[in-house]
Amino acid sequence: MARPLDSPSEAPLEADALRPKHGWRATLARRKRRLAALAALGGFGLAALLAPPTPPSGFSADLKANLAAQLTTLLGQPVAVEGLRLNPIEAVGLGAALRLTFEVGEPRDLYTARARVSARGVPVAVSGLVNLTRSPKADDRLLWASADALIYATRGATPTPLSRAVVALDFTPPQAPREGPLIAFIAQRRYGHPRRPRRVDVLLGDAEAHEATLEGQRLRLVTSEGPVEVDLRTGATQPEGVRVVMGAGQERGLDLLADALRHAPLLGVEGVMGLERLLFDAQDQLSRWRHAAPFAPAPPPVQIHALSAPLAWPPQDLRREGDAPDEGVWGPLPGLGVEAPARRAFLRVDPRRPYQRVYLFAFDSRAVQLRFVGGARHPIGDTGARGSGRVPEAARPRLLAAFNGAFKATHGQFGAIEAGRVLVTPKRGAATVAMTIDGRAAFGVWDADTLRPPWVDLRQNLSPLISEGKPSARRSWGGVVARLDEARTPRSALGVTDSGILIYAWSEASSARGLAEAMAQVGVHTALHLDLNPGHTGLTAFSHPRDGGAPIPHLGAAEMDIEPERYLGDAARGFFYLTHLQAPPPPWRRVGMEIDAAPFEGLVLYRLEQRLTQLLLIPGSREPRPLVDPRPPELVLEGAPSAWLPLGTRRPEGPMGFVVDGRPWRFLAADALTLAMDRHGQLSLSRAPLASTPTWAIQGAPLVEGGRLACCDGPSAPAPTLRVSGLGRAADGALLYGQGPALALASALRAAGAEDGLILGHAPRAGVDLISLRGDTLWLQEAPSGAPRPGQLAAEAGSALLVSPQPGAAGATVTRSFR
Repeated sequence: MARPLDSPSEAPLEADALRPKHGWRATLARRKRRLAALAALGGFGLAALLAPPTPPSGFSADLKANLAAQLTTLLGQPVAVEGLRLNPIEAVGLGAALRLTFEVGEPRDLYTARARVSARGVPVAVSGLVNLTRSPKADDRLLWASADALIYATRGATPTPLSRAVVALDFTPPQAPREGPLIAFIAQRRYGHPRRPRRVDVLLGDAEAHEATLEGQRLRLVTSEGPVEVDLRTGATQPEGVRVVMGAGQERGLDLLADALRHAPLLGVEGVMGLERLLFDAQDQLSRWRHAAPFAPAPPPVQIHALSAPLAWPPQDLRREGDAPDEGVWGPLPGLGVEAPARRAFLRVDPRRPYQRVYLFAFDSRAVQLRFVGGARHPIGDTGARGSGRVPEAARPRLLAAFNGAFKATHGQFGAIEAGRVLVTPKRGAATVAMTIDGRAAFGVWDADTLRPPWVDLRQNLSPLISEGKPSARRSWGGVVARLDEARTPRSALGVTDSGILIYAWSEASSARGLAEAMAQVGVHTALHLDLNPGHTGLTAFSHPRDGGAPIPHLGAAEMDIEPERYLGDAARGFFYLTHLQAPPPPWRRVGMEIDAAPFEGLVLYRLEQRLTQLLLIPGSREPRPLVDPRPPELVLEGAPSAWLPLGTRRPEGPMGFVVDGRPWRFLAADALTLAMDRHGQLSLSRAPLASTPTWAIQGAPLVEGGRLACCDGPSAPAPTLRVSGLGRAADGALLYGQGPALALASALRAAGAEDGLILGHAPRAGVDLISLRGDTLWLQEAPSGAPRPGQLAAEAGSALLVSPQPGAAGATVTRSFR
């Protein structure tokens, strides 16, 4: 029914009603309000996307309980809610990713994982579960954690004085370079983080850590013996004296890839070994074609002949029919002189590969100390501890050589101990070298259940390579890597002879048996196989600059595929190093001095540490014959000489005495300045009468006496410009040998600290010869430069002093029991 026209709903609109009530300003205001509302909504949405959903009071109990339940299901072991640490990583959609850190097992291991939670705090997924510590024989307890760092306390299941430590893992060190894709992938699998951490171990001894915090690079600990602070950048501690192990120990990308493939289900350890064997066999075939080596059947094992007498230092040359010119000849190591207690030789033991050498490095254990250092990354075994990867700073001034260690823990969990800290628990039946606190080494098979003093360093690997002087009767030494025993690959070993000479063996491409046969031929009694494969093996020798700076590395052989500086940085893999028992004697050098007059042409002065050397008088062919026995003395050397000091000839009409080998060639005059050596090897320089007949003696006109010049005065004194040789003795016992005009030499001796000095001979030839000894032939290296030249041990026209190293006490041990 139609409504009346005057109904309110149908009333016609007035014109004013069609106009806006407030005009264009109201419209603009309404639009501004709408834009502000949209902006606020967008801001809240963006904040929800970017901000992790962490309530002000922390994560809810339900979230932790749900995550602990999921982790328990994944691991098959209970995960305690109260021990679960949650740290936000990043926002994901309307939720967030969290890093989970927790303890599991007995003894406890430390795990990490990633979890996704919704905006409401509900777990969506848990992934990336990783065991960070992997230490079945150590108990690990979480102290502090963030998204990119964590701190935990660790304690060995079998307590030792160094079994307690606190470990800090920092995944974001200052100015850290970005990791490449391969490194990031491997780090993610190993640590659950795309970066490898910088690890710092704080060794607490008997103290127990209760709390820890990390502020920047400052680690603060609360222990049972008081607070401890550690600067993670420098390793400085407060209080001082707390031992800290630092070092990156970076590995090559190829090594990390090989590790990843060994853990891959499609290949595994056996698959990777098979690929390596194929590669080594192909390289061996190419080498034989290139050298036109014969493809004859495999020869029988080389016949091992026992040496006719126990080895003494230096080792005897081993000359065999058909050898190359220098094969089997022991010479100095690269960069070292003959005064160093180290020698190098090579042998060829495979007739089918005559181009292939086995290098043998010999060290006199009476004069060196052997140490082991665990790598910063390998071996990390059942205790979770890792090595320092560095030669200690205190040992570097005495550093002689360093060479590679043995296999990683993944290839057999062979024992490793560094400075009393157990890295991998020793196992029975494994070939072992164990070291005492003073660096003495013992070789044998480990037969103890636990570590007992005096062993503070230890390394094991496989079964013995050589036992009782012969290659082991086992057909393979490799254990898990037995497929590589016959592969021609870079390979190394360490052993000891019956007389205590340490032998390190290395070859660029040798089988395990070939390495063993070469070592047995030089008299090795017991040996263990060390590491193998390219880039993992090699030796570096170290010389020392005159100014006392950092050691200078020299590669042991040109074929070695390692950087010479490898052992001076942070090594990823464990290694051995050798130090001199005492600081190495300074090289023959000219002594700097100030003389009142202008420097005289041809004046030379050398310093020699008497405590490290012995002197032997060699008469010249133009000297007067002996008064008692006309036969010339036989020259008997107890060790390789290091220098030949020319004295010149004696004046036949001179009244001064001259005694050689206990026989007077000229009778000793009373009250004359006398340089003499007694039968005990003690050197004296004075005017006092000798108590008994000396082994040798020289009398001469004084150059310096009582710290004052005593040259060129009196009727029998030499002319100031007459060229002479002289020797003085400083207050600290050092010997000063020089050549030059008499007055200039006397002034130089006094300026260099000589209290007394005398003329030894007249008009000697210039220079000091550094010597190497090969059989019965001396090789003379004229100082400071010049080509080596051979010279027989027969004396020259003028007399000379022969300088030899001072012998030490025997130190190596061959043992069959480590109980």
